[in-house]
Amino acid sequence: MRRHWYWLIIVAFFVLAVLGVLYSCSWNNPYVTSLPSGATPGWYRDFEERTSGPVTASTTYYPCVLYDANHFGNSIGELIRTAGTDTYTVFPYYKMWVGDGNNTDFGYSNDGINWVFPTDGDNVVTAGYHPTVVYSATSFFGENKNNALTHYRFWTWDRGNMLVYYESENGADFAYANKTITNALGFGSAPVYSIAILYRPASAPKYEGWIDNNGRVYYINSNDCMDWQADVIPPANCVMHSGKTAGGSFDTPISTGGWASVVFFNGRYTIWYSSDVDGIGGYPNYNKGISYAESTNGWEWTLVDVLPYMGVNGTPAGPMENAILYASDGNIDRRNNRTYTPTVIYDAVHFSGAGENKAFKMWFTGDGSAYGRRIWYASFNEP
Repeated sequence: MRRHWYWLIIVAFFVLAVLGVLYSCSWNNPYVTSLPSGATPGWYRDFEERTSGPVTASTTYYPCVLYDANHFGNSIGELIRTAGTDTYTVFPYYKMWVGDGNNTDFGYSNDGINWVFPTDGDNVVTAGYHPTVVYSATSFFGENKNNALTHYRFWTWDRGNMLVYYESENGADFAYANKTITNALGFGSAPVYSIAILYRPASAPKYEGWIDNNGRVYYINSNDCMDWQADVIPPANCVMHSGKTAGGSFDTPISTGGWASVVFFNGRYTIWYSSDVDGIGGYPNYNKGISYAESTNGWEWTLVDVLPYMGVNGTPAGPMENAILYASDGNIDRRNNRTYTPTVIYDAVHFSGAGENKAFKMWFTGDGSAYGRRIWYASFNEP
């Protein structure tokens, strides 16, 4: 009988110890709200940032990058523009459209790191930047479009109050297609600066969009990428709102600067977005970091893990974003002024040898004292 009590006491102590550890872990990490099935906390933070230098050599920001395993049907030696003289010097598995402060420029790469920006790629769209591009090898078969041979749908900020739409056969010669997205789909005032587009031709709707209406993100959708609507009356379609003041709090659990990149992965929506993560400067100071959230439907978002990833300069004031990068990461001079505007792409077979063997690749704007405003690169794997 005494031996039974002896073992019972040992088991009881063991159970109490385990419960104590679990309680301690949950108490010390109160910000984890949910995790995707099979994922580990912060899996999206386990990336490698390329620190040896930017991937662009001149003033550039707001990148849009696409990848195609068939190099967009282009061959080495093929003309980039119909009336141009420059030809592709490598297979363009990756294409980038990026702002130069006034216009949109075009570049290409065979690995996502070493880029060619030909002369014929300068100013492929004038008086507009903040580009978003959607590509279809089948010319968006069966969809409404102005040009039957369209392979590229292009939306960009007109440097005024709205987004304007273009079409292209080759990704470098663009024709204005007389379609716009205005703040009528948002909160009704201020500019619409950008749109993140998720294109899934087998889904309904085929196109889902997240527009940046001056620091607030609104969800819209379309079946042809030309005419967009909200499922509810604006501004009820607002899914993120960066109504933050210096040292204050967010109006909603998530704040954002609007420019976003959305990937549908493992049965859920994932969004990387520009945000104010350091709690200084106040709204609309949303060029200080890149944050991450998830959703099951595209309009109800969850901060999966809001503990800070980087940053050695103290705890941000007010509630924290789940920053994967921010400008005050130890005063890194390559991006200590601005760290924002991510574009993220995913490939289940890790891009088939075209560049790094990683599942996720990200290009973003870094503005710092060392290089000025340039495009930087990072990569990471799925959980």
